[in-house]
Amino acid sequence: MTFPRAEYEARYARLQEALGRIGADALLVTSQANFNYFTGYIAAHPWVSFSRNLLAILPREAPPALIVPASLEQQARDQTWIEQIVPFTTIGHAPVETIAATARALGLGEGRIGAELGYEQRLGVSYLDFQRLQAALPKATFVDAAEAIWSLRMRKSPAEIACLRKACRVTDAALARFFAELRPSMTERDMARRLGALLLEEGADGIDWIMMTSGRGQYYRTFGVPREHALEPGEMVWMDVSAIVNGYKSDYDRSAILGGPTAEQAALQETVHAATMAGIAAIRPGAPVRDVVVAVNEVLDTAGLGVRDSGRIGHGLGLQSTEPPDVSLTDPTILAPGMVITVEPAIIRDHGIYQVEQNVAVTETGHEILTHAPHTLHAF
Repeated sequence: MTFPRAEYEARYARLQEALGRIGADALLVTSQANFNYFTGYIAAHPWVSFSRNLLAILPREAPPALIVPASLEQQARDQTWIEQIVPFTTIGHAPVETIAATARALGLGEGRIGAELGYEQRLGVSYLDFQRLQAALPKATFVDAAEAIWSLRMRKSPAEIACLRKACRVTDAALARFFAELRPSMTERDMARRLGALLLEEGADGIDWIMMTSGRGQYYRTFGVPREHALEPGEMVWMDVSAIVNGYKSDYDRSAILGGPTAEQAALQETVHAATMAGIAAIRPGAPVRDVVVAVNEVLDTAGLGVRDSGRIGHGLGLQSTEPPDVSLTDPTILAPGMVITVEPAIIRDHGIYQVEQNVAVTETGHEILTHAPHTLHAF
């Protein structure tokens, strides 16, 4: 387990309350992030192999149960706080009969079972397997549990924020070394390989992504895969990086320009930085998340710039690099202690992406900026 048993027991107690609020008798967990969050059992292989499933049934008024491949039974017993482990040997489809039998044994044969059906949720079993499960429990009702799940996962515990803080610290250190090592002869792929190695050297457990783009007219590629492109003088290389520590992820971007920025480029970066910091200044408990967007837009509007029309200028952060809430004008979320969000307005031109994404935790009295890499455009 990543955290002490008490952390998971507290999550389960909060889940039971949340299930009560949505009128559900249990939560069926099938996806990786939710499984890791509630069970503490971290396993890599089953999530990349669709022939085996890891599942959990978390009742509101009975002890929870883990459903795992028989080959992983002992691992599960060693690594989870949950005592009831149900092994299966099914291959080729989800263990529907095992799930149904376990649900009935837990008194859920006629219950309302929450499932990962709604906002920012994905089932970890196929649609046809889910239909078969519904048929195997004809008197049970499956309901959307997204509201209950996110009411817990949006607000991180101090232990979770410590992991996010370390992921950002790792990324800060790796970027500092990376920018010091940049050479004009390096291609995007050279850069990505080196940055990846530095992230691991600095303490990342893994890398969620390194997105990168460079070259005039190529800055629409905000989700760019690194290419065999070497920069020409005056070109910017922009990168967005996500490092993983104990399953928790950093997510932010920084940039460098071969030969250094022009006055226009430096000014654009400073304006976006000022807008980002204005948004961060609006982060505090009790504030609507939309206030962050309003504060950002005021600075950009005053400067005569328009924000990129992407629907949001940030998002939540945790076990997934993109989680609720959306930092947008339409998200109704009220910020609360423990929430962690990104603030990342961007101005895109033919000559670069001007952005200074920051990861920010909401505290009891305000906020804490977790990212500390310099915001300026690096020169090499």
